[in-house]
Amino acid sequence: MTTRSSVLIDEVSDYHTLSVQNITCFRNEIPLFQPVNFTVKSGEVLLITGPNGSGKTSLLRSLTGLSDLSDNDQWSIKWQDHDIRKEIYDYQRSMAYIGHHGGVKLELTVRENLETTAAIFGKNSKMSINQAIKDIGLENHANNAVQRLSAGQRKRASLCRLLLFQSPLWILDEPQASLDKEGMKLLEHMIEQHLENNGLIVMTTHQQINLPSSRTTNLSLQAS
Repeated sequence: MTTRSSVLIDEVSDYHTLSVQNITCFRNEIPLFQPVNFTVKSGEVLLITGPNGSGKTSLLRSLTGLSDLSDNDQWSIKWQDHDIRKEIYDYQRSMAYIGHHGGVKLELTVRENLETTAAIFGKNSKMSINQAIKDIGLENHANNAVQRLSAGQRKRASLCRLLLFQSPLWILDEPQASLDKEGMKLLEHMIEQHLENNGLIVMTTHQQINLPSSRTTNLSLQAS
């Protein structure tokens, strides 16, 4: 399987900002890390690092609105200067989240997964599903159930959503996990294109990944 250098990412024309203030996450009422503050703008990537158990995944899930934070006014997550608690639906429509499990249904085919996501979230794209599947390198597996794919192919099926849907904000939890060398190059190319097209990314990693240094800010979670 060869890496496609012609991967197309729909242009994100508007300027976007994600601002986070005084966020921490808890496990058994114990804070996992010291409160963090950051702002990510169009064309930028925030790379979150830290040891296992430091709260990286918990932080990402909080940013998506999938995990509840404390019900007080001491923290804020703002998208386009609007509190996401007040506009969670519009915020989540502007986001693509790839978690550890990839968000794909194993019993569905690659194509059916994309069709289902589009139908549920009402997401539109200038790119066809066929083109997205081809660009991600799964054209020979489009009609195969995801459970029949290798771990690397499953990850590609998950990442295919990034190509298909016009989501300015990518939240990626270990996106390079299970990818081979060609898959890594493909992911790095997708990230580079998304940033060039005014997208913004918040991601975690344990593995080395080549990101444009001028566009990257690092955040290391510190134990509370």
